[in-house]
Order: sequence, then C-alpha cells, then structure tokens
Amino acid sequence: MNSIELGNFKEFKKTAQLPLDGKSVLIYGENGAGKTSLFEAIKFFYFRQRIMRERILPNVVGEDRLAEEERVISDYKHDEARPLAIKIDNESYSNHDANDSNIFLVSYSLLSNSDEITIKALTENTYFTQGEGIRPEEEPTFYNMIVESVNDDLQEYFYFDGVKLNLLDASTGRCSLSNENIQEGKSERLNSYFNESILHVVRFVVLIECMKYFQKAGQPTLVLFDDCFNSLDAPNRTFMIKYMLSKLEDAQKIVLTHNTGFYNLFCYIYSN
Repeated sequence: MNSIELGNFKEFKKTAQLPLDGKSVLIYGENGAGKTSLFEAIKFFYFRQRIMRERILPNVVGEDRLAEEERVISDYKHDEARPLAIKIDNESYSNHDANDSNIFLVSYSLLSNSDEITIKALTENTYFTQGEGIRPEEEPTFYNMIVESVNDDLQEYFYFDGVKLNLLDASTGRCSLSNENIQEGKSERLNSYFNESILHVVRFVVLIECMKYFQKAGQPTLVLFDDCFNSLDAPNRTFMIKYMLSKLEDAQKIVLTHNTGFYNLFCYIYSN
C-alpha cells in the first residue's frame, strides 16, 4: 500500500490523503484523532464482502439485500447525504478484489475480552485472507504446528523459558498455558493465573505464526495492527517490536498507536 484517500468516512469529513509508502509505517495519534477510522476504512476496503455477510442475514436477497448493503455503507458515512470515498493506491473500494493480496488486520479491542486461548477463535476475531482456509482433516496438523512454533518463539524472542502453550483440542486449537508454578496448565480464567503482558504476548505470537502459515507465496503482504501493544510492559514491548520486525520482515507493517512511549521505542529500535 502506497497511499490511502478517505472522504466522508467516519471522522474524515473532508477528503484526506495519507502516504503509506514504507515497509514499516508507524502512525501516532491521540484517542479521537482518527486512527480507528483509518483502521475501519482499510478493513472495509479489503473485507467489504465479509462485513456485509456479518451485518446482513443470508436470507435477505435481491433488492432487499441491495438496500441493506446501502444501509451498511451509510453507517460509515460522516454525512449521509454525500457519497463515501475510500481509495487505496487510486483504486476505489467498490472495484477491489482482495484475493490477490495477503491481508492481515488485527485490532486489540477484538481480542482483549477473551479469558482463554483458542487459535480458531483468535483468527476468527481478526481479519485475515486465508485462501481456501483449513480443511477439517488438516486442523490437527495445523494447530500442532502453530503451538510448536509459538513455544519456540516464546523462548527465542521473549525468554519465556517456563511458559508453554499446550494443545488440548485439535479441532479448535483450544490450548492451556503452563509455567514452572502451574505445570498442569490452565485453560480458563487465565487472567487469574498469568499477568496481562504474558497473555498478550502469547496471543500475538499465535496470530503472527498464523499469518506466516496463511501467506500465499508470490503475493504482497500487508499487516495492520491497531493499538495492539499498549498493555505490554517495557521489556516485552522491546521484544515484541524486534520479533514483529524479524518475523514479518517481508511484509508491509502498519502500526497505529496512541502511546508515546511505544512510538518512541519503536522509532529507536527501527532506526538502530
């Protein structure tokens, strides 16, 4: 993605153009500055059909469905009387086909309410292009591979020697988490046994490993994170930035944040 143009979209009343031509793009803005609107615009551009399926019942068809789609579009407008405009690299959202790209969009607001770790649920609460998805017979192999990779990453990048993800259900990827003090592992009420920073790291390492799996070779990759790393403590913020830059080296990464500490740390690590 080199640029985005928004007009009459949520907080963007007037037409605004934003250059995004970089392998790693960091955008800072206080709450209410329009970061979420930017995230929603990119999501609507690439996942418009999924949003329509989520917002409109499948038995609504024909003219009624077209009317419902217009209603959904109106919900994104700043002024209902004017047309909505979203263009990425001069292409309108109405003409775009996301099948020719690897797109991974993650907003922490969609993940923060869960008190367990289930890989299938984590990926369903994000917006990933997954091609044909995973066939049921492939699920045990997929989930075992993700869990093994996550455990390797936790030791190599975050030095979580005692923390381990354990697969409990090979059909959904439901996992337990264990450490040196909880060797039998816990799968529910994880916030009662592990601090928020550790849970945050584990969830995002799971998602990044899933991104690597779902990437289609030979196609460009965009990864967008919306306010995803604010709950990390200082050491894990450092480890997460280095991990993200390393694991997603070939992808374009756009990170939205309202936290000045994270912004400054990211800039420092990236420039060094």
